Parts: sequence; structure tokens; C-alpha cells
Amino acid sequence: MAIDLGLATGVEGKLVVRVKATMDRSVYSNTIELSITPYRTVVAYPAIWVAGDFQGWDPATAPTIVSVKSDKVYEGYINIPAGGTYQLKLAAQAAWEPTAYGSTDGSNIIVANYAGDNLTLPGAGYYEFSVDLNKNTWVAYPCTWSIIGDATPGGWTTDTQMTYDAANQVWKVTADMVSTGSFKFRANNDWKNDFGIDADGKLAYADNQVFGYTAGLNNLTVPTSGNYTITLDLHIPGAYTYSLKKN
Repeated sequence: MAIDLGLATGVEGKLVVRVKATMDRSVYSNTIELSITPYRTVVAYPAIWVAGDFQGWDPATAPTIVSVKSDKVYEGYINIPAGGTYQLKLAAQAAWEPTAYGSTDGSNIIVANYAGDNLTLPGAGYYEFSVDLNKNTWVAYPCTWSIIGDATPGGWTTDTQMTYDAANQVWKVTADMVSTGSFKFRANNDWKNDFGIDADGKLAYADNQVFGYTAGLNNLTVPTSGNYTITLDLHIPGAYTYSLKKN
């Protein structure tokens, strides 16, 4: 709840709370200030480290993609800033040894260690990375994110674009939303990658180029109509989240 209200994980912040009781009218308690350090529980899925020119060729500090099903299919999102060669390699641990992956043809990967070519991206951007060690292939899918639906200003015909916040590694948009409709997050104004929510209210892929289609998911909604800041957080692979903050 503290994270949804805007407090950063791992940093002590302040929340002011009060109790509201309602019968024939609403009555409020005195306010209390709480010091809270929010945290997230992250599952230690099997991982691959993505190291390259964009982060100094250091596997120890490289972002990871993970296999949520432990089936040798890895996926995650990484922002690649402008500049450099846009080359990278993959490592099976937070170091180059004992196992690293390169390529010989740009799309297939091999256990390269100190042999094999680097993997090369077309340029800067926000990418969904996937690696399939069953097929020895990799894909980097450039994407931007938006919201769409009859809860949004553009309805189901026009995407409302989100903006990437590189400092906090999240996508954000501020928009007037209505509680009588619903919405989804989707990439590149298309239905190849989009999110709904599962029965527990957690973010889940409805469509995805790596995992395919998932049936039975719900659209997202806002509790009351109004102006909201909506945040999509994809920087922890396997633990994607969103938040709604009414302004």
C-alpha cells in the first residue's frame, strides 16, 4: 500500500493516516504520522545477465531477464540509453565465467565465453528481451507503452501514451479516467504485448510475443472517476506491477 501511495522501496518515508467511520454521517479520527520503509518480495527465478557497452561490460552490475516457469525461456525489460556501440553479450551468472553467450549470425546464440560475436541492437530504446535456451535464440523487441480503453480519454480507439521515467525505471501517464469503463496497458499501439490483471489483481500478460495468449484475465479499472497518475513498473523481471494515484 505504501508503494502504491508513492513511497520508494528501501527508503524510509512518511505517511499520515486516519480512520473514517460512517453510519448516518462520516466521522474521522485524529491523524497519526507513520514512518514506513516499503519493500518488495522478489522471487529468485533462474536468470541471465545482460551486459554490454550500455553499462560498462560488467556482468556483476548488469540487468537480468528471468525464466518465470524455469523452462529455459527468459524474459525482461531493459532500457538502452543513447550512445555507444549497442553491443552486448549474455552471461549465465553475474560474471563472464563459467558460461557466457554470444552469436555467430545475429539471431542464434552460442556458448561463446571468449569466442563468438557480440549481440547488436539497432539503437537506443526500451526493449523487451527474450532468450530461449531450448532453441538457442534471442529477440530484443523495442517498445513504448500506453493505456487504452473506455476508462481512458481515447476510448478503445486511441491510445493515451505513457512517458518513460529513466530515473525511476517506470512508465507514467496523467489522465482523466472514468470509473464506468476499463483499460489495459499495451505496447506500440498494438495487441501483440498487453497487460490485464489476474483474479488476485496482479498484473499479467493477456497477449505476449514470448508467452502467447492468456485467457480469463480482467481489464483494469479506477475506483472513482477523476484525474490519475498511472504508473507501469517493468524493471523487475517476473514481478511487474502498476499503481493508480488520484490527483
